[in-house]
Amino acid sequence: DREGDRESRRVAAGGRPAGGRMSDVLQLLLAGLATGAIYALAAAGFALLWQTARTINFAQGEFVMLPAFFVLAGTEWLGLPLGLAILLALVLALLVLGFLFKRAIVDPLLSQGVLPVVIATIAVGILLKESVKEFYSAEAQPFPSLVPGGTLDLAGAVLSLQDIAVLAVAGLAILAMQLFLGRTRLGRMMQATAQNPEVAVILGIPTRRMVLYTFLLNAALVTLASILISPVYLAKFDNGETLGLIAFIAAIVGGFNQIRGAIAGGFLVGVVDNFGAAYLSSDYRTGILLLLLIAVILLRPHGLWAGRGTHGMSAGRLAGPAIGLAVAMLLLLLPLTLRGYGIYLMSLWAVLTIAAMGLNLTLGYAGQVSLAQGAFVGIGAYAAALLTTAGWPLALGMAVGVGLGLVVGWLLGYPALRVQHHYLAFVTLGANTLVFLVLRNEDWLTGGVYGIPAIPRPRVFGLPTDDPLVFYYFCLAMLLLVTLALGLLLRSPWGRAFEALRENPVRAESLGIDTRRYTLLAFAIGSAVGSLAGTVYAPLVQYIDPYPFALGLSLNLLLMVVVGGSGRFFGPWLGAAIAVLLPEWLRFSEGLYLIFYAVLVILVLLFLPGGLMGIAARLRGGRRSVAG
Repeated sequence: DREGDRESRRVAAGGRPAGGRMSDVLQLLLAGLATGAIYALAAAGFALLWQTARTINFAQGEFVMLPAFFVLAGTEWLGLPLGLAILLALVLALLVLGFLFKRAIVDPLLSQGVLPVVIATIAVGILLKESVKEFYSAEAQPFPSLVPGGTLDLAGAVLSLQDIAVLAVAGLAILAMQLFLGRTRLGRMMQATAQNPEVAVILGIPTRRMVLYTFLLNAALVTLASILISPVYLAKFDNGETLGLIAFIAAIVGGFNQIRGAIAGGFLVGVVDNFGAAYLSSDYRTGILLLLLIAVILLRPHGLWAGRGTHGMSAGRLAGPAIGLAVAMLLLLLPLTLRGYGIYLMSLWAVLTIAAMGLNLTLGYAGQVSLAQGAFVGIGAYAAALLTTAGWPLALGMAVGVGLGLVVGWLLGYPALRVQHHYLAFVTLGANTLVFLVLRNEDWLTGGVYGIPAIPRPRVFGLPTDDPLVFYYFCLAMLLLVTLALGLLLRSPWGRAFEALRENPVRAESLGIDTRRYTLLAFAIGSAVGSLAGTVYAPLVQYIDPYPFALGLSLNLLLMVVVGGSGRFFGPWLGAAIAVLLPEWLRFSEGLYLIFYAVLVILVLLFLPGGLMGIAARLRGGRRSVAG
């Protein structure tokens, strides 16, 4: 009688259900809506806490995990019947996840800004997860179902009664919450507090109490989500990692600053996740949701349902921080859900993004074409490999690699003083080829075609980075440092001089800008950043030979800049993500991904000269034109 539940779990895990095409779609749709309803409950809680208390709760996934263990403790330790155990879990959740969380964590830190609260919620999530692991069990625990097992045959599709019950209960809870917030006096006071707390105080609304009610409401939502999801996915201490990540994606996709949008985002993400796992790739189901998130950020940065009714604050002022926090959460938490190869891909993305940001400075901001960036990655990689295998620290390898990149880049900038555009491209192409030949032929130094093996990974502040996950965070830290440094550079007079050089060198020179000096600087700094990427690449792969640094890498980095958006600060982030992930998503094409990639580049050049990152700017410009 549990066959339907087993089928539902198999579908959720990424398999295709049995039956014809139409029945497959119906089964996947129901399972996706059922899972999406649970995401919607958690995403609505995200939105509620942000609107009323400016709290980004990175422990929301652990909040969903914990009430299931309250129930299990009540039934196994106290011998309570299931109904009383659920009631006990609700009371404990209201106390711990609602009242105590607000009073002990949020209230003392909120006056210090959003970041301390974010860090504290990350710590709370770790505390809850490790406490359950240590004091209850590290193994997945079966959880009693509230409905009997069984299936319903509808149009040839075998539908799980569990999925139907989850969808019905969660749907009724969402409807009840909407009616409460929209139709009751207390709900309208909570909305007024979220929209404008200062005015709410003037109107006599007890805002502190309204904020507390919001935390209690979130605790009730996560309790319901926990009870609904645990019979299907079992109760396990680390369930919150993936659950919290996907619920956060759902909130951003739907509209982080409105409850209805977050709820709709939850349902959409559940359906996309199920169909993507069944028909595209179960191994990269999180990557599919990441692609959806990127598309929404580019096309509808305020969320798909922005402006379609809100129970909270306007989205305009808060979309930027919300998007930034969403990206930060993805970069921090996504690797925790991946295996070795997935973590390697994210580390490779970080390294290539560094190299592409250097090229974006040279090409996108200073307007100087370079087909030699791959050579500078190679210079940095060999500098780091030669020194670290000889027993020197990676910091010295970085200093030497960046220094060599700076000097060679400065020298390479001299041809740019005499030739431009395609002539300069050929000059830099020749430089790339020359560096490749040196790396291949001077085997007394570089090992030639045999390369350099056994490149050690560094110790950072005395801590080893041999573990792939730890080394990923090292790569991410390097990317963030480079991003910060380049951001400060572009805000300085140097950055404004680079942009003037790109737009009109003659006019820039007439304004007193030393175009000769800034052309050389653009090449030197961009090349040095590429070499820095190489010094991180060498310990990532732990073996290098000349061939990865041939012309193909320089062309690939150029395409990353163009696809992401030349001259767009975060364009290389997106361009590198596409270049790294596209071959994985199109692995089924057996090598045809290069054709798809080439078509994508052509389409971008034809229809999106500002790159993918330019889409949002064009849409904003169009809206301003219409408004005008």
